[in-house]
Amino acid sequence: MRHNPRPMMFFRATACVVAAAVGFLPAPANAAEVVVSGSVRLILDAHNRGVKAFIVGAGAVGSILGAHLITGGLDVTYIARGRRAAQLREQGVRISGLKSLAAPARVVENPREIDFADVLIIATKSYDCAAALDSVRHVRAGHVFGLQNGVYKDEQIAAVFGVEKTLGSIAAFGGELMASGEVVWTVYEQLSFGRIPSGTTPEIDAIAAAFNQAGFRTVASREIQTEEWSKFVVFVALLP
Repeated sequence: MRHNPRPMMFFRATACVVAAAVGFLPAPANAAEVVVSGSVRLILDAHNRGVKAFIVGAGAVGSILGAHLITGGLDVTYIARGRRAAQLREQGVRISGLKSLAAPARVVENPREIDFADVLIIATKSYDCAAALDSVRHVRAGHVFGLQNGVYKDEQIAAVFGVEKTLGSIAAFGGELMASGEVVWTVYEQLSFGRIPSGTTPEIDAIAAAFNQAGFRTVASREIQTEEWSKFVVFVALLP
């Protein structure tokens, strides 16, 4: 019986790509030819900072995160409408306060123009989350998470995209969108996301690494649901 070397060759190639993605090894020269589909493709893309991200909403938190990802070299597109879409086209995304950033912004107003995203980020207000999700339910997304406070956003996202694609998340940063279109950045701890209810994957780790490399403090959490509920309980306790 002849030994078939192909499974072992694939395993070794995949292991090299994963190791490169998390920084243990340099990416092989022919990395793009090793794996061209599936989850490992996302890991490879993240290592090469080719993550295709769409941000639905361009208020304060969406602008702050997007500005870092754009200036860090990631492929980012905003979904925005009306006056905010016009501001982004004319001025780009502009951040002041804790840090000054300015970057050209790619914007689409019609969500139907989008069919695929490695990462889909819902950055609207909580009361607009359901409508935002309905507008992008056709998108083939690798992972989806929201930047709203609370835990209900996870349930809303999972109802549209499935729990396997939904990431729990905590956006511990913020600021204020001014009438001029500039965002004044005032709060910065970090962005956290992970599998629901717990754990992470090489793809999630790679996305977090790409965000960090782009200059935004990001954690791939192993206990995201516990962390979300802990933050929510503290928030509720502080209500008048």
